[in-house]
Amino acid sequence: MTEIQDKLQKKFADSILEIKSPRPSRIYMRIRPGMIKDVIRYAMKDLGLLHFSTITGVDKGTEFEAIYNLFGNKTGLSIGIRVNRDDPKIETVTDIVPGAVCYERELQDFFGFVVKDIPDGRRLIIPDKWPEGQFPLRKDWNQDMLPASFNDGLRRDWRK
Repeated sequence: MTEIQDKLQKKFADSILEIKSPRPSRIYMRIRPGMIKDVIRYAMKDLGLLHFSTITGVDKGTEFEAIYNLFGNKTGLSIGIRVNRDDPKIETVTDIVPGAVCYERELQDFFGFVVKDIPDGRRLIIPDKWPEGQFPLRKDWNQDMLPASFNDGLRRDWRK
């Protein structure tokens, strides 16, 4: 166990659902969703993991997972929170990392996450004309779900 992993376990013992080190200098932990801000603050301020690189979404079937990736002190930390697919709400972390807004907007576009208190909830990548309720990175989505007339003007109509 690394020193960083040990400190995380001591500080957040009641909130950690899973923690492991899949390879040297890498830590994955899954926590209760309401603790994401506290863990990110602690990791950045007290553990020196100052590079917030991305938030990744994963469709786990009945749940979605948002994985927050931080790096520093030669260590990568991935912090996962899982939410119910029927009510995929997460908190914004832009009050800690303002640049996270782009990643949060991607989660909204591609998975249908609802990011509470996001400062700018506009679509980021998906075209404005994209049909409501269509989230292309969900496992149950396929391009046949789009109306035959859909073409965003930037790409060819792949249905022809």
